Amino acid sequence: DGPYEFNPHFGHVEFLETDQVTAAGNKVCDIVATGLINDGMPLVRYVTGDQAEIDSRGRVLSILGRTSEYVYNNREELMPCMILTRSESMKNVLSFQYCQPRHGELEFHVTVTPQFGDDDYRLLMEDMEQSYPSRLMKCNVVVKDELQKTRLGKLRRLVTPNRQ
Repeated sequence: DGPYEFNPHFGHVEFLETDQVTAAGNKVCDIVATGLINDGMPLVRYVTGDQAEIDSRGRVLSILGRTSEYVYNNREELMPCMILTRSESMKNVLSFQYCQPRHGELEFHVTVTPQFGDDDYRLLMEDMEQSYPSRLMKCNVVVKDELQKTRLGKLRRLVTPNRQ
């Protein structure tokens, strides 16, 4: 009897609790969907990346959206979390993720091929400056052996202090 309904014909929706709560004291849950109508891959369960506000009776009060796709600049303003890279910037990058250790700072974590070098680093830094000018965000490229994953083993696209 909440404002949202999910049609069970298309799939099954689950709400996995996080440790976050809204200002009203309601739970913030990750939305997980299992598709039922895809003949090629039935019953595939996936985390949508969206979150919902759930009250104490289990009703969905609001869809919060993909809150993890935004970062804060040094003015405490939200910005979309996306670095526009060029193909030559990524030629020696195997995988990547964003990390915002604190507001106003952004790290581009990458795993790389053995051929990754100073030119690759410079190109990625240019891409970061183009996407997040230094007057708004302190940026850095960090080469990692491994990137952080979710508890289900999938690559976490954005790592922030409150969502490790």
